[in-house]
Amino acid sequence: MLRPQRWRRLSAVLAIATPPALTGCVIPNYEYGSTRQSPVFVLDSSIAPSAVTPLLLKEQDTPVHLTLTAFAEDAGDELMSALYVDYKHQGGYYLLSHRHGTEALEVPRPIEYAFNRGLPPEGCHALTVMLFHESEWDDANFQIIGVPPDLASVTWFVSIAADGHSAPLASCPDVSTQSPL
Repeated sequence: MLRPQRWRRLSAVLAIATPPALTGCVIPNYEYGSTRQSPVFVLDSSIAPSAVTPLLLKEQDTPVHLTLTAFAEDAGDELMSALYVDYKHQGGYYLLSHRHGTEALEVPRPIEYAFNRGLPPEGCHALTVMLFHESEWDDANFQIIGVPPDLASVTWFVSIAADGHSAPLASCPDVSTQSPL
């Protein structure tokens, strides 16, 4: 228990120290300026399954579930993602796309693709999720317009078994985002 003399000293110290700690400066009607769109960022620890290890599927219609978390300042332009098989390679094609709304940079956006149809026959293939803003998407042709400056992508390699044998990884396509599909 504090003695009265010590209590008075502690009260005096608190009385002197507390007001500066509780003061602040409020600026009314501060103008932050207009929001600027940012590139799309992917949290690498959120990518599942790991994009480092190829996925091994026993059959063409085996369910596949791909997830990641993205961040972007959208400035009113909706975030989108599209899944391609063998992107920019012979026989490559669009599989699915999703819209993810508009948010601020600090809001995480879970991106998920779950499917069991649309995969090519046996062999090694690339599954690429592209992330971009809606103004860079051609709805009529299901494709990205040019190479968006805010583009992010994640590619998984998938080996689809033929007669119970995995395709050699050397047969996987190269990954590139430099030329049109």
